[in-house]
Amino acid sequence: MAKKIKVLHIINSLALGGAETLLADLIARMDRTRFDNHVAHLLSPDHSGQATIKAGVPIYDLSRNGKPNPLMLLKLSRLIDQMKPDIVHTHAVQSDLVGHMACMLKGIRNRVSSQHSAFHPKNGTLIYRIARSLTHHAAAVIAVNDYCRDYLVRVMGYAPDIIRVITNGIDLKKFPPREPPRENSPTLRVGTLGRLHPQKGLTTLVEAMAEVAGKIKIQCFIPGSGEQEPLLRDMVRKNKLKDILSFPGPLTGIPKIEYLHQLDIFLQPSHWELFGISILEAMAVGLPVIASNLEGIPALVENGRTGILVEPKNPSALAQAVIELGKDLPRRRRYGENARQRAKLFTIERTVAGLEKIYTELVAGI
Repeated sequence: MAKKIKVLHIINSLALGGAETLLADLIARMDRTRFDNHVAHLLSPDHSGQATIKAGVPIYDLSRNGKPNPLMLLKLSRLIDQMKPDIVHTHAVQSDLVGHMACMLKGIRNRVSSQHSAFHPKNGTLIYRIARSLTHHAAAVIAVNDYCRDYLVRVMGYAPDIIRVITNGIDLKKFPPREPPRENSPTLRVGTLGRLHPQKGLTTLVEAMAEVAGKIKIQCFIPGSGEQEPLLRDMVRKNKLKDILSFPGPLTGIPKIEYLHQLDIFLQPSHWELFGISILEAMAVGLPVIASNLEGIPALVENGRTGILVEPKNPSALAQAVIELGKDLPRRRRYGENARQRAKLFTIERTVAGLEKIYTELVAGI
């Protein structure tokens, strides 16, 4: 029997988020007779994502009580000495920085970096520039779509031959289709899903709801948790939107599916978004999507077929799209059906197969 390929994954945290959810889904489905996966996280006392990683996968906390550990590099170097991984795979900028520095110190050549966000407002900062320069020397850099690949080569200066495109995917069996939209429903139900973070454009969403209020009967939901929650709640209070906008808190598992099934339209007004796992989850249950027309989103949302793409950071454009689609039930049905079919192109099985292929080729020296 061939020796298992030992992989050490390094990620910022195990809190709920797109990259964390994807990593958990990947590890749960990889062939355990061929791959031995381990996960190290750098930060965050929130370990809610641990529950989604299948039992039996070793998890290592490199933080100091959930906060940055000044000895993190030393701690990771010792872990690498103990584990002797065949491959080290990093999944975020901070993990790129620490992970690739440790690998260089220990002479590990099979280094993989997944680029979940090509553009970031902090790209010009020193830490981000150092992290990018380290990943330029990785054995493989995974781009989640063609937009990401082109951006990494054209703007970030990566060598084309180290970039591999592996499209993100989800387990479609976890996202059964919702019931067809109700005829003459008295209230339009719209919502988003994800961290309450500046990236997600939620201030734009609240401003858009202020414009929609009074024009159609609507309920808007912003589940999740994060740094912008106090700001968003304050905006809701100042705009007198408490009757139409609510914060259900973080949603996972069955409650998340039930929530998506109750919506009429899914909203993703991101300020930057390379892929959008939550968009794909919404499409999988058959929801039409209104999202920002930027970066990798058009690779998922087909304007005029599965949803509507709007100018980012434009509350009026978002409000107009919500009103327009909200009043057109046949169009919502058509978009939702098309969205469900398109989501079938993005399966977790394809993502796992692509990743296993890269790992196998790296260890074999191909």
